[in-house]
Amino acid sequence: MKRHLLFLLCTVAGFACKETPPGPTLVPTIQLAFEDASCTEAWLKVTTTEIPTTVRLLRDGERVSEVRLLTSDSLILNEGLLPRHNYAYQLQKLANDSTIIEASPSVQVTTMDTTSHACSFSMDTLGVNLSILHDIAFINDTLAYAVGEISVLDSIGQLVNPPYNIARWNGRKWEFMRRLWDCRLYYPNCGPSEFFLFNPIRSIAAFSPNDIWIAAGTAQHFDGTRWTEYPGVQGVGTAYKIWGDNPNNLFFVGYGGFIARYTGTTWQRVESGVTITLNDVWGGSNRWLENNIVLIAASEKYTFSEKRILRIKAPAVLDTLSWPMQDRPIQSLWFDTRSNLYACGSGVFVLKNATWKRFTSLPSIYTNCIRGNAENDIWVVGDFGTVSHFNGMSWYTYPSMTFSGILHSVAVKGKRLIAVGEISSGQGTRAVVVRGQRN
Repeated sequence: MKRHLLFLLCTVAGFACKETPPGPTLVPTIQLAFEDASCTEAWLKVTTTEIPTTVRLLRDGERVSEVRLLTSDSLILNEGLLPRHNYAYQLQKLANDSTIIEASPSVQVTTMDTTSHACSFSMDTLGVNLSILHDIAFINDTLAYAVGEISVLDSIGQLVNPPYNIARWNGRKWEFMRRLWDCRLYYPNCGPSEFFLFNPIRSIAAFSPNDIWIAAGTAQHFDGTRWTEYPGVQGVGTAYKIWGDNPNNLFFVGYGGFIARYTGTTWQRVESGVTITLNDVWGGSNRWLENNIVLIAASEKYTFSEKRILRIKAPAVLDTLSWPMQDRPIQSLWFDTRSNLYACGSGVFVLKNATWKRFTSLPSIYTNCIRGNAENDIWVVGDFGTVSHFNGMSWYTYPSMTFSGILHSVAVKGKRLIAVGEISSGQGTRAVVVRGQRN
């Protein structure tokens, strides 16, 4: 009897100790991740394993929008946010009757802070009548190079011939320099009195105090001690703009659709397919565009010729980027790795979510150059001495900087900027330099 009772207890205990088999694991079909944020926008990456599918985006628990996903990876832009603010986003997957069948974990987003519009300016005028500065390279607080044509008078009031074409800022004052070019590099039969010719300099690019490039009849390079001429291909010395991410990847662009690339050892002519002026060149890698891309602004100022943005993908495959506003010339371009693409000319524009938008809050004044530190710190300069700043949320145009003249180029570094151009006076025009210090 005891033996039967023991068997019964063991049998009952065995049934009681069996574990319940686990149920099926729920595999998420939607995921939400933070991509990036500006001062007023958030970019969110949505991943789904089922397409098509409909999702609802929540911000701080409130419905923002509903999106029909047609690809496995998508980006959602949420606008109208506050700078320097924290937000919590979540996705809900919806059935056909809008009931919630799945929800993603919450994702935290912090928007960028704005930068200050407060800025103090000083202005220098250089040279005498017919002086002009076309471009500027801002290396540090005590070193900058401005290029153009600077006419000065000698001790008896006569014009110095040839004029200067470089102004060097040493942190206290401007010093004038002159770079000539050897015409024999292109024309072996030029006469002895014409070996070295003056050419106004239109463009400059600097990587460091010991690595500076200019276009002065030929392409010329300064290594911190001496200048070296590179004849390259004909036309490179009169380029309107130079850009490069390193000394072995330089692009020179200019009049008549001219493009040349320097690889560190050889020169390559890139056929642009256009005959209009190439006003500006800017490149780099950008998450919304692509890696290792070079963009060129092509149009004629104040005319009704065609307007295009040329796009070069390494090493030299050329096509165009959309520019639908053929009534508005494009003069300059800027972007960094994280920002949208910005452009200026007959207006100031941003390419956002594959659509160009114009900033209507700015005055209707032609702008010639746009540069920035980041998407919350962008500067444009233009006609009538216009200087405007974008702090990530709003534009501000400085009334104190409006004058009778034109600013052709601007360079920015941290909280400092230098813009160059020409200013009208009773004796014609003089070269002008505007130096700004943002608070």
